[in-house]
Amino acid sequence: MGTGLGLSTCFGIVRKAGGSITAESAVGEGTRFRIDLPRSLETPRHEEASREGGRVGGTETMLLVEDDDAVRQVTRDVLESGGYELLEASSARQALARFRADDRRVHLLITDVVMPGMGGAELADELLSRDPDLKVLFLSGYSPDDGRLGALVDRGIDLVRKPFSDAELLTKVREVLEGHAVSSQKGATRGNGGHRT
Repeated sequence: MGTGLGLSTCFGIVRKAGGSITAESAVGEGTRFRIDLPRSLETPRHEEASREGGRVGGTETMLLVEDDDAVRQVTRDVLESGGYELLEASSARQALARFRADDRRVHLLITDVVMPGMGGAELADELLSRDPDLKVLFLSGYSPDDGRLGALVDRGIDLVRKPFSDAELLTKVREVLEGHAVSSQKGATRGNGGHRT
């Protein structure tokens, strides 16, 4: 059973974009959702930053771990639009297997904090024990004041809140990779730079 955060995250993304979401349910048939979004003729902010010389993309390899398929797909699309190479996993256990099996060097772990089974913080600690130079970025729909994030916030981690814009994610990823993140400055577990939920 999920946390119910997926629908809340989706609603937040749609509302932030100025759209609307409606649901129709029928017994025995399930629920159908309709999302309406306004058309925009503006240039996306991350493209504007690229044109102005701000580097928001790269070529590093990342391990993306998110149990919500829709959120993982959107996040993957944003990262790939920035030029990054992606390994994907829907659970911490699957992420550990992908990390061991793939020959590519993983530069950054991007993981949800709260997942069924092993959570993001435990996964990060496990991977950091194998590669102390690995950078970590946590993504979360929870507030930093939430008890589930308290210990991570106390460790001085960087946190990207869901829903996030393309520009917010790409900019934060670059900060973590280049060592400008909060955790790099304050000192995170095992000297790692940049954690995200």
